[in-house]
Amino acid sequence: SNSVLWSLYDDIYKAIRAIDNNHIIMMEGIWGPETLPDPASMGWSNIVYQFHLYFWDHGEDVDAHKTYIDQWMADINAKKLACQVPVMIGEFNSFDLRPIWEYYLDSFNDNHLSWAAWTYKTHMASSNWGLYNHSGYNMDVPKLRTDSFTTLMQKFHAYVTDNYHSLNYSLSGLIKEHALPAQNTPFIKSISPETTLAGSEVIVNGFNRIQPPGDLAH
Repeated sequence: SNSVLWSLYDDIYKAIRAIDNNHIIMMEGIWGPETLPDPASMGWSNIVYQFHLYFWDHGEDVDAHKTYIDQWMADINAKKLACQVPVMIGEFNSFDLRPIWEYYLDSFNDNHLSWAAWTYKTHMASSNWGLYNHSGYNMDVPKLRTDSFTTLMQKFHAYVTDNYHSLNYSLSGLIKEHALPAQNTPFIKSISPETTLAGSEVIVNGFNRIQPPGDLAH
């Protein structure tokens, strides 16, 4: 229930804030804005609410996807206004049609939402579920309880992106095309020794637009 989830999040929030007041804390509502409370009512600050969007069983129905996203944007904007909290789409996938991907990404950008597609890489070949697709991984999955250390290292090495995965040029191009440059220069007011290691560097990078994407279905 929501009350159980909120109580758990509150315990985690208080444990983090007891030692760290600097980091942003991400609260995951996953499937709907109603699953997260007004942060002011919980005494929470410096947080981001996150949701996951998957419109299963409507893979190539462009109009259905548009209706789905329009409703989500209305619900999220109402939540942002009521709670005064930034929102991130922490997971989503628009399946195989370029117009659906474009509608999702344009909607996220137009509504000032941060977003991250699922996922970075996958072991499914020729899939739009990953920016990198499997291209030759043919070993058994690691068995942490029974494999020897040597065997585990061999198996883990076969997950190396450069050697065993190929870039999904069409999807990565589309994602980069919609990754907006930073609108405001980020800044960090103060950093405590507990937040970063002494002597370490903090680097903030924006996004750059590159060439148009490749061959997602039109």
